[in-house]
Amino acid sequence: MYRPAGYGFGFISGTFAIVNVLSDMTGPGTIGIFGHSQDFFIATAFLTLAIILLNTFWGVVLFTSLDKGGIHQYLGPAVVVLTHMLFSCLTLFNRTTKPTYSISIITGYVILCGMISYALFLRGFNIRQRLIHTTYNMSSSTAPKKISIVGSGNWGSTMAIHIAENVRELKDQYDQKILMWCKEETLDDGSKLTQVINKQHENIKYLPHEKIPDNVIALPDLSESVKDADILIFVIPHQFVKKTCEELKNKIKPTAFALTLIKGFYIDEQTNELLLVSQIIKNTLNIPCLCLMGANIAHEVAEKVFCEATVGSRDEQHSEIVRQLIDTPVFRLRFYPDVEIIEILGGVKNVIAMCAGFADGLKAGFNTRAAVLRLGFREMVNFCRLHEKESTAEIYLESCGFADLIASSLGGRNYNGAKKMAETNKSLKDIEKEDLNGQSLQGPGTAKEVYRFLEAKNLLDQFPMFRDAYLICEQKIEPKKLLENLTNHPEFHRK
Repeated sequence: MYRPAGYGFGFISGTFAIVNVLSDMTGPGTIGIFGHSQDFFIATAFLTLAIILLNTFWGVVLFTSLDKGGIHQYLGPAVVVLTHMLFSCLTLFNRTTKPTYSISIITGYVILCGMISYALFLRGFNIRQRLIHTTYNMSSSTAPKKISIVGSGNWGSTMAIHIAENVRELKDQYDQKILMWCKEETLDDGSKLTQVINKQHENIKYLPHEKIPDNVIALPDLSESVKDADILIFVIPHQFVKKTCEELKNKIKPTAFALTLIKGFYIDEQTNELLLVSQIIKNTLNIPCLCLMGANIAHEVAEKVFCEATVGSRDEQHSEIVRQLIDTPVFRLRFYPDVEIIEILGGVKNVIAMCAGFADGLKAGFNTRAAVLRLGFREMVNFCRLHEKESTAEIYLESCGFADLIASSLGGRNYNGAKKMAETNKSLKDIEKEDLNGQSLQGPGTAKEVYRFLEAKNLLDQFPMFRDAYLICEQKIEPKKLLENLTNHPEFHRK
């Protein structure tokens, strides 16, 4: 809404500028040019163009900065007002008996360049990356692109299988060797996990009974696994993202891009605002980052059971590469530019999936379980709209939204862990160790981050399921309290 409004505002203002310039032919108008003055036509042409473009980008900056929020909702309007006043004052030089048109023209175009740059920044356009990629595409050879997978849990191993099979049909475009970083572990028999994967071609700990193609190479050295990679696919628990990215800093090709499959996010300790995994990767490694979220149970994807996913991307070239690597008749992709919403949904659904697990563990009725999912989904949508007020309903009905919640609430890891907790009163740490083969649950960490965010905003009472999920994970309240609080959910008091 805001960007179209900005363009509309700009074009309308530009139209009025043309009228003002035409009025100058009979006397000094708003920009002070006399119709009989020397250089009238050339000065009018340059100033008219400057005014039209300035009004356009003033409008874009104004409305986009209000849309973006944060410091820019104050900085944007201030910049627009101040530069508008500066340019208006400079046109006074055009009204003198010996007008100096060059002052207002040159300064006007300098301001215009600044407004264009600020508008591109607000839109997330990285000029440096664009220049790097343009130079690279013009000068690089047709060498096959190298792919690295950062992570080797059940989802990471599944994606390694899927991509390794796909690149076999694209030998001219992609290096056939897929490198997968595997944090070294010693198994019960004393063998190293990376050695087992490379020799037996199976991740016997996290994805047993699934054959890993022999063109997947597991490496325990993080830096070695991403060396010269053109495409980095991140599939690690979200709590390790910052540390991992810091280790990779200045070790990644500037022309590379990343794809995150990680479901979770952080809350910035200083601003108490959301800090998405894609933003951490982008800011730390200085490369673009897409995201892929959806209703994808790892072992089903590995077994080639049909599924779909949603990709958040604003770059058509990167989207096409992801499509080539992942999209198949049994794994369909849909692409949207709403990277932030897609990624937030992927994180918060784990919290609601845990709520579904608590309800099932308490043997709640089907009506109650349905209410848990409906009210939980409503909280997911409301939470996303705290970040992006103008998000459309369509994105919530994609695989990254409602479908992912359903799949995770029927058999996902977070659901199973929460169900076991409600049934046995075990701590989640014990459940991870004893029942999940050491794999980390993403739900508890995300619940903690969401709780911190809502507490800082004084919004906990508007999101009781998010609130209670965290308190249950911390064993501060019993799971049954979640169901008791459902009866007084804020949704039942909305007018």
